[in-house]
Amino acid sequence: MEPQPNFEFLFARYYKRLFYTALNITKNAHTAEDVVQETYLKAFLKSDSIHNEEKLGAWLSAIATRTAIDFIRKEARGLAVSLEAIVQQNELFALESDHNVEQEVALSLFKEDIEQEIKALKPEHQAIFLLKVNSGLKEEEIAKQLDLKPATVKTRLYRTRKHLKAVLSERYTA
Repeated sequence: MEPQPNFEFLFARYYKRLFYTALNITKNAHTAEDVVQETYLKAFLKSDSIHNEEKLGAWLSAIATRTAIDFIRKEARGLAVSLEAIVQQNELFALESDHNVEQEVALSLFKEDIEQEIKALKPEHQAIFLLKVNSGLKEEEIAKQLDLKPATVKTRLYRTRKHLKAVLSERYTA
């Protein structure tokens, strides 16, 4: 049985490297810190698979990279759910028992704002977003249809959702 690595030493030695790796991917310091903590947890749980201490830094960096990407994916899924929740919340608001003109106008303005924001997107982002939302196509299908790499489609979709969420959240949350 091989000796277990000293995790306090590993934490001190590789923290900055892992933090900047995660920060480069997530673009958010708090998320990067979460990624580093998750990385060390995963490393601790898999510490028995460390056979070559010379490659330890690369192994930890690979874990941090995959973990950061997973965080981004979860955030993107949450964004899609958040946009849907905003729309549903406003639709429910309009469907309440005492339908009044103010509620209908507010819902109508909200839908117009969404449409305007979608129309204001760059054409390449707009096309991808509409194919995903209106046509329900998967990223790979959109990539084939638009002759793009799937990674490009995913990136543009993520950025579009993030932009729409930021703009609409700013306008419609108190």
